[in-house]
Amino acid sequence: MPADEPEGLVPMLSVKEAARVAVATGMREEMSRIHFYRLLLNSPQAGRVENEINDRILWEGRLTVRPEATRLRELAIMQVAWVTGSEYLWAHHYAPAVDVDLPGKRPADVLGVREGAAYPGFGPAERAVMRAVDEMVRDDRISEETLDVLKSLLASNGEVVELCYVIAIWRALTTLMATFQVPLEPGYQAWAPDGRRPGAEGSRP
Repeated sequence: MPADEPEGLVPMLSVKEAARVAVATGMREEMSRIHFYRLLLNSPQAGRVENEINDRILWEGRLTVRPEATRLRELAIMQVAWVTGSEYLWAHHYAPAVDVDLPGKRPADVLGVREGAAYPGFGPAERAVMRAVDEMVRDDRISEETLDVLKSLLASNGEVVELCYVIAIWRALTTLMATFQVPLEPGYQAWAPDGRRPGAEGSRP
């Protein structure tokens, strides 16, 4: 590993070794360039399972089939990044350098997640998603009231289940990113170009 490459609290595999392990486990080689996967691939099983979840949900999921629902999925992930203070997750979904053709990346009003349900540009579905994320992060569950709203606004029970699953899984991923202190790759920018970040004056807690 290059001497000047940043490290997390658990050493990442070298680029070459990560690529070898990724291909051996059935992953796309380009995913091995991501620092989070280079760390996870210390356990090939963990890397493979996380990559399988990522690909099945983001490329083939119920929410990916319908553009309006795909947008809600990405807003949910970005809201998870904001309320948990996950610089790494935010950077990877705000300006991805890998999987650039992924459906639904970076909705035009994505910065509205910084205001959550109070953002005036959001409609009922977006506001319900914002509340769902807040509740999951704060209370470890989405309330029955918010779940009922999601059921009334999404197209199917499959979309409801998948949206809740996305919130829970990506929240869990932020705990791993924070635990290991995964460093950002070169070319990724922390937070938005205006520099605003969670905890700053005017930001939601």
